[in-house]
Amino acid sequence: MAHPDMDALLDEGLQVAIHFLEKNGEFFPFGVTMAPDGSIAHTQGYTGDEHPPSQEVIDLLLRGFQSGATAGDYKSTALISDVRVSLDGTTKTDAISVTVEHHEDQPVTCLLPYTKTDAGYEFGELIAQRADSNVFPH
Repeated sequence: MAHPDMDALLDEGLQVAIHFLEKNGEFFPFGVTMAPDGSIAHTQGYTGDEHPPSQEVIDLLLRGFQSGATAGDYKSTALISDVRVSLDGTTKTDAISVTVEHHEDQPVTCLLPYTKTDAGYEFGELIAQRADSNVFPH
């Protein structure tokens, strides 16, 4: 990634997601934000439902990110979710998805494939790709 702020949010998001996977075997979508002063905070989207659909939580988090970005509260955001992706065009695999946006840079989605084994979790190579801007207008 180009901007150091984006790297910091990617690292934070991956560490937290891996922690929840290893502890609970799953995690709900969550966010990590960076304020203009560089401080990092974690955010969750609460819908009132015990087991909300992931897309509802993602939409709620994105609305909060957009509102915070407009108010000048955030200079960078990361949306972290558990996804199933096809890396080879056929087979689907589990992956941690981290979409990082920054007010001064292009958004990026990073995917960290993983498999559950008897010994825990095995993680693959991190894959980065351009993403659409949802938080900061470019």
